Amino acid sequence: MRVSSTKISLWVCEKGTELFAGNKFFPFFQSPFCISARSAYGIIGTDDLHGSRLTEGTTMLRILLMAATTLFITGCAGIAHDTPEAQQQIKQDLHLATIIDSSRMNWCVHPYGSAPGCKPEKGVGIVTPDGLLMAHFVSGKYVLARVLKSEDVICSAVPGGASANGYFFAFANNVAYMLGPLKSDRDEINTRFKANMFYSLHSRGQHSYSGSEVNFQRPTGEKIKQITFIPVGLSSVTRTEMIDVLEIHSPCAGDI
Repeated sequence: MRVSSTKISLWVCEKGTELFAGNKFFPFFQSPFCISARSAYGIIGTDDLHGSRLTEGTTMLRILLMAATTLFITGCAGIAHDTPEAQQQIKQDLHLATIIDSSRMNWCVHPYGSAPGCKPEKGVGIVTPDGLLMAHFVSGKYVLARVLKSEDVICSAVPGGASANGYFFAFANNVAYMLGPLKSDRDEINTRFKANMFYSLHSRGQHSYSGSEVNFQRPTGEKIKQITFIPVGLSSVTRTEMIDVLEIHSPCAGDI
């Protein structure tokens, strides 16, 4: 998977990231001052970058968020959940009486104040009368990883609405959840499950932002150096500037 533009933006990380060479894919670079050449929600590659320490600048980050669905929805195709046998095992392993819906699902948990970007967890999402359960399949058993209930959700950002083919951000008191339910046979958003999940998590009438105008990233007050390579003919021009370090925050202030 590649996200590219006519202008390639890099960030020089103040506390070392790893080096890379051109035309490679690099997962999840680690640095407290880098917002993510580890990509926003998966593995990201860029073109013709040589020996630079990096993360993307603001323009690239926005492109990443627009492409978040594509990058986020590479899932584990081998997890069964929708056969009668799998449904019975889910009930048994997780001690459930009723399953409203289930789906392969990827999710990320963003503590407020953290940098955009994560390595998604991959497993199964289960909508029950009590909320959303996220589980891993480990050694032949479903193991509960997280529970998100309607009373935990203050507001959400769901571009296009409940059943749109896109990502789902739910904002709780201290963390934001990015939820990506996937179809059983291919890495596409499971819109039926997404709608069931939406209505379960919004059963208290919480506000949901359905447009693209909601902003859940903001500057931290810190800046880092960005190096931009602009192709000019057979060569390139280098531009260096200081740009904001961003963090995840809740857009729900008016809804609390």
